[in-house]
Amino acid sequence: MIESAPLRPGKRRRLDDTENDGETPTRTAAERVLAISELLREIGGYLMRDRIDLLALGAVNKACRKHVLPLWVRHLDVPLSVADKRAALFGSNPQLLRHVKYLRLWDDIAQYRGYEKGSERDFPVRHLSMSKAIICILGGQTYEVDKAPRIDLAIRLCDVEGLRAMFSLFPHLMKHIVTLRIFPSKRDGVGDESESQPLLVELSRFVNDIQAAARTHQTSGILAFAYGFEFPAENLLDEQVPLTVPSWYRISKALSPTVRSLSLGICAKDKVDGIFTQVRLPQLRIFATTIHGDIDPSPLLQFLTANRMLEDITVYIDEDTDALSLTGTFPELRFCSGSIRLAPETVKSSQIVKLQSFHIDSGELAAVPELRAIGVDLNESGTSLICGQEPKVINIAHVHLAGVLELHAKQTVESIRGGLGLFAHPANTAITCLELDLCSGELGSIATGVRIAVEAGALPMLTELSLRYRGRIGNDDMSDDEWPVEMGPLKSDEISAVMIDLAGAPHLRVLRLGDGTTFGFSSYMMLDNHLFPPALEYFAWRDFSDCIPQYYRFVAVAQGSDAAGQASEQASHSSFAVLPKRGRLQRIPSIFHQPITRDGVWTRHYFDTERMATVLDHTPETPQFSLT
Repeated sequence: MIESAPLRPGKRRRLDDTENDGETPTRTAAERVLAISELLREIGGYLMRDRIDLLALGAVNKACRKHVLPLWVRHLDVPLSVADKRAALFGSNPQLLRHVKYLRLWDDIAQYRGYEKGSERDFPVRHLSMSKAIICILGGQTYEVDKAPRIDLAIRLCDVEGLRAMFSLFPHLMKHIVTLRIFPSKRDGVGDESESQPLLVELSRFVNDIQAAARTHQTSGILAFAYGFEFPAENLLDEQVPLTVPSWYRISKALSPTVRSLSLGICAKDKVDGIFTQVRLPQLRIFATTIHGDIDPSPLLQFLTANRMLEDITVYIDEDTDALSLTGTFPELRFCSGSIRLAPETVKSSQIVKLQSFHIDSGELAAVPELRAIGVDLNESGTSLICGQEPKVINIAHVHLAGVLELHAKQTVESIRGGLGLFAHPANTAITCLELDLCSGELGSIATGVRIAVEAGALPMLTELSLRYRGRIGNDDMSDDEWPVEMGPLKSDEISAVMIDLAGAPHLRVLRLGDGTTFGFSSYMMLDNHLFPPALEYFAWRDFSDCIPQYYRFVAVAQGSDAAGQASEQASHSSFAVLPKRGRLQRIPSIFHQPITRDGVWTRHYFDTERMATVLDHTPETPQFSLT
């Protein structure tokens, strides 16, 4: 046995000391961890969609910024309203743009505000100039073969000419434009057809330029094309620049080899027969349209039956028009929304997992064994399909109910409780998402009714809840003209009461609210040191115009910060299966749940407001984010 040498007296050596004592300062444990580049990349990749935490990590030190900023720009979202700030950042740090993989340049001012609440000063030319500056900086970067960013464009019709000229300077960027969405408002100084026709001609040239560049360089070309507003009110459709048949012929002919998603807003001045009979799109898989005005829908029906490989169909037409009766086989159809009635053979031949229509009967549903999501009218015939003594559908996970409860009675705690109490049937225990779209009501009563129903055993697996209602006035006899045009933002104490009411829902991860008469919030922090449902992760809000979404995440308070208060809470909520948690709400950007395909298309479900707003995907066995 070899004896170890005796320890020499003197100063003990720290494990992290270097051999040349005194020359290198001792690093803390945190500094040693943050010096591991592989670990920083892993953490940054995990936080890539959590923009706030990602930037917080980058603010720690220079080494963190070196790894975090390239990840932050990987999914680069540039709304027009902040294009000047983005341009300033990249003007000082142009090398960052080499790391962009998916880029969205979009006119959020036109898309969300719809020209309803603003004036010409809301659309300064400098913002568009800043978008062009970003394109210039991108164009000056050197990329490896096929490594330039995939570009998603959403722009006004009047801006097409300027952006076409800009992209023509950088063909290596133009070839990677995969999405083109057009907001065609007459309020951009476009009057009669003689003024709008040159803009449509310019649009067709832009589409042809993109497709020609894609053919030359063997890239994907335009995969998604949209013409119209995502959530168009009737006045917006009336103010829309009509899509002329000659222009659409040139556009659709260029799109034909590549486009997989097509969304069209149709107004009374559009020639529907010419538009839909001109279209031959063999790659089309997703189609959405909304039609306003006295229009013969038969050309649309002819178009749908000619595209049997559609996977996703959304059609909304005027209420006075009968629903489209879709016949024949659609073997790939998975999602169907709007004014459509499916023939039995169509249902049997499909793979439908989500069906949202106010024209559903039990005969259709009996033939859909894989159905996971459904939207129906909130009346006796609608609710009997999914709840009641003998529900026609079982194992539904996502339910959207629209209308007024209890034969158009005033919304009260009792009516909400009675309506939701139907979900206590054992066949409905799999429901994870419930959306109530009510024509009237008061938030406090609705939330209290939900609480009582949940306490009675209904919706035991509820994970996402959406409550949309129309105003806090409490007078259900008011006509549409008597409703106020606008009100102030919702008060925080109203949200506070809702959180308390829902604190007993043990699995609730997402709460979404929308009021038909109020604006959103100006604060980036809400309900500090407040009680929340135990599993809550996100809170979402839509303002009175049903447009601009606001998202907040739950942030927990420090453990043990108020031991006495926490003990008191445990005693007061001892009846809950899981105790509520304490924290606050923090505003976050919407990119955290924005699906982006591998080809670079930022997925938008045109004309389907509820599907757009849903945070989690409830069609799999368990709710999850669907980011790609």
